Amino acid sequence: MYRLVASRLIAVVDFEATCMRAVRQFPFEIIEFPCVVVDVEKQEVVSEWQRYVRPTMNPKLSEFCTELTGITQAQVDAADPFPTVYNEFLEYLRSFSPDIHPRDIILASDGPWDFRDFFRMQCSFSDLPVPKVVHRVLDVRKAFQHVYHNRYNLEGMLEALGMQFEGRPHCGLDDTRNIARIVIQVGLSSQFHVNTPSTSFHGHWRGSASSFFFFF
Repeated sequence: MYRLVASRLIAVVDFEATCMRAVRQFPFEIIEFPCVVVDVEKQEVVSEWQRYVRPTMNPKLSEFCTELTGITQAQVDAADPFPTVYNEFLEYLRSFSPDIHPRDIILASDGPWDFRDFFRMQCSFSDLPVPKVVHRVLDVRKAFQHVYHNRYNLEGMLEALGMQFEGRPHCGLDDTRNIARIVIQVGLSSQFHVNTPSTSFHGHWRGSASSFFFFF
């Protein structure tokens, strides 16, 4: 069954999490939670939001984690735990849409991992519900796979668009800003996938009525 949903805003997110060198089975905890909001009609960033998060299961960052992300122990020690930041983020989204309706705002990320893995795992660790807005996330990397018939990472997508990465790689806010640049640059011609727990929805960004349209 297909129906049309329009969103005025795209909220791009790219988490940073605790990590250890060469350890894959690790209880990753979110330590940086950034968001950059793109207005679809204006084709520009209209808001930025960022918080550091204090991990609780592994409160001491590994040297590798600090080298990779640039996040220091002092920054996470001074930060709020995830439940507080989680509620602040939902309040931030409500500032654009009181009921966080997909007609107003939809989340986006570079691939499915941030929300499918890190966010859901963190909600489980923190005994928090996964909010409805996370059930539908725009996969920008999947969009590029369909448009360019090749699977690019973040740097590859920027290069394909004639752009270079701005800022520090693996800084969550800088990564998020660069993903937002891709969303803006792709603009009216790209196709997007909306990731859900059980299926993928296809979408097309169209230039009419100042909305992002996706079908499912």
